[in-house]
Amino acid sequence: MDVYNTFTLQTKKNFKTLMVKLFDDEDIQFDDLISGEYIPALLDAFKIPTEEYTEKELVNFELEFVGFRVSENVERLKMMTDLVNHLEFQHISEYDEEEENSPHFWTKISTVEKLKTKKGKPYANVRAEDGSSFRVWHNKLQYCEDELIPGKIVVVKLTSDNFGRSLAWDRNSLLTEDNLLKLQQELY
Repeated sequence: MDVYNTFTLQTKKNFKTLMVKLFDDEDIQFDDLISGEYIPALLDAFKIPTEEYTEKELVNFELEFVGFRVSENVERLKMMTDLVNHLEFQHISEYDEEEENSPHFWTKISTVEKLKTKKGKPYANVRAEDGSSFRVWHNKLQYCEDELIPGKIVVVKLTSDNFGRSLAWDRNSLLTEDNLLKLQQELY
């Protein structure tokens, strides 16, 4: 983990939140961290495990203990945003629930909440960056659960019914960042 970039790329609000969680002091500045006084505490707080974590595990750990993404790759996010705009996908905020056979829409995943139906079947409530959300029902979730990572750009095809928005049953109703990069290579 690149601790220097982790701290320098944070917004002031997120940096203060992180300092409160690590040191119980929101007045700590970045320069204070590298002055020497906080280095032992930093080394202790950022124990780097010998075992490998998947990106999803790392993101879930960050969200659970810090409350926001610390390791988000800003350059990749900008590249993917530029790509979906170049491929002319509409943003999820333009989704019209009345439109039949709607096109694919892109969004950045904000949170993923794992829930169960009354019958005990798992599903996920995915919140998009604009505050909207959609559900991924159990029969689709089993194929794409590992792709639903907060901070990732996805392209989705949605349907609307009595339960609200949900991921369509179509084969390519969820396109991940890797799918989008492959699509770009095929087209250009």
